[in-house]
Amino acid sequence: MKSVFPLPFRVVGFIIIASALSGCASLSKHGDEASIRQQVATYAGTEQAVVPSTADARATTRDALLAKPLSMDDAVALALLNNPTLPGMFAELRISEAEFIAASRPRNPRITLGRLTQADVTETDRSVMVDVLGLLALPIRAPFATQQYKSAQLQTTQSVLVLAHDARLAYIDAVASAQRASYAQAVQDAAEAGRDLAQSLAKLGNISQLDAARERVFYEEAIAQRNRAELVAQVAREQLLRILGISDSTTLQLPTSLPVMPAQSRDFRNVEQLALNQRIDVQQATLAAETTARALKFTKTTHFINVLDVGLQRNNFTNQPRQSGVEVSLELPLFDGGRIRVAQADAIYQRALAHVAEVAINARSEARLAYVRYQGAWTLAQHYRDVIAPLQRQIANETLLRFNGMLISTFELLAQTRQQIASTDAGLAALEDFWKADTLLTGVLQGKSNLQSAQLEPSTSRQEGTARE
Repeated sequence: MKSVFPLPFRVVGFIIIASALSGCASLSKHGDEASIRQQVATYAGTEQAVVPSTADARATTRDALLAKPLSMDDAVALALLNNPTLPGMFAELRISEAEFIAASRPRNPRITLGRLTQADVTETDRSVMVDVLGLLALPIRAPFATQQYKSAQLQTTQSVLVLAHDARLAYIDAVASAQRASYAQAVQDAAEAGRDLAQSLAKLGNISQLDAARERVFYEEAIAQRNRAELVAQVAREQLLRILGISDSTTLQLPTSLPVMPAQSRDFRNVEQLALNQRIDVQQATLAAETTARALKFTKTTHFINVLDVGLQRNNFTNQPRQSGVEVSLELPLFDGGRIRVAQADAIYQRALAHVAEVAINARSEARLAYVRYQGAWTLAQHYRDVIAPLQRQIANETLLRFNGMLISTFELLAQTRQQIASTDAGLAALEDFWKADTLLTGVLQGKSNLQSAQLEPSTSRQEGTARE
């Protein structure tokens, strides 16, 4: 329905000027990429995660990282510098920023021009329409758009954090599997020496063919274990290369072993509160509830009126006085008075509140579980390092002394060697589990709740079957 009211033209002019002045927000030059990278660098504990602004500086940083064996922090920095998915993440954030800017501005005025001719009479119609309801609702809609953009920022931060944690886990897998493959080669060499010795003694009749066959099967199993360890190492290295965004595998240098354990374990007095304060998903759920509350307020404010346009009109007729006035376009709520939209918004808000409670409970539980596993992994790895490994070295030395003194047989020495192999391999697995638990605890306290939770399961020792023999 349209009608014309004899309102002064300056009212419409004032509305148009207000529309122009309210649209001052503009896109930033580079978005929020720098601030998000800085935040992730702080969380990840590596300043190198902040990517240089120029292409030459990025290439220099990348070459410097690849020129030496990567540390765990260097691997995270290289992933955040070179991973091919990051540009897409920040492009999505840029799209969200553009949508935020568009939503925080009023709709553009609409101009209509018309010209009709009948015989020697010409009618010229000119009108300018302004979305008055959009202008009136702008103070409510703009903060709503701001909160939506903040949610997009949090989502991008969480995605980058997940990438950093995935890079750290992939690094642990690659280094640990390469270390196990190297140790498997050493085990095979020792098993080969035992097999040759057993075959020589069997030929002389000093041992039975059964004992010689046992040494041979140990050697053959050592070959199988080495092949398996090398395959696992190749797969883990390839996964790390993909996360780091490296196509030439020869450029990647890794250390020969995992870092030593820190002198003290991390001690969190209130791990649950720490998770509630830091976790991105908790912040997202809280922000979503606030955004929904604002949307509910906006819906209740405008539930009777959906469309309200005001415009200036001028009509000219040949040899006739000019007509001018204001046009108002209003949608009548005959079939939908807005109750449905209000009820829907209220239900969405209740759902958001329930989601906040669910996320908070899950965050506290996951933080407790991750911390328990971290403490358990720390205790186990420390026990292997400080108790079992020294005892195994002591037993190996005593056994060798007795063998040299011909107080024990060759096969007792070989049996002790097998036990030491199984113990060493279990110690390597415990150290790997500790570093994974450390990384996953950080992820649970900061980022995504289901961050590769399956990898929290303890690693198994390669030599379990051999140790039972």
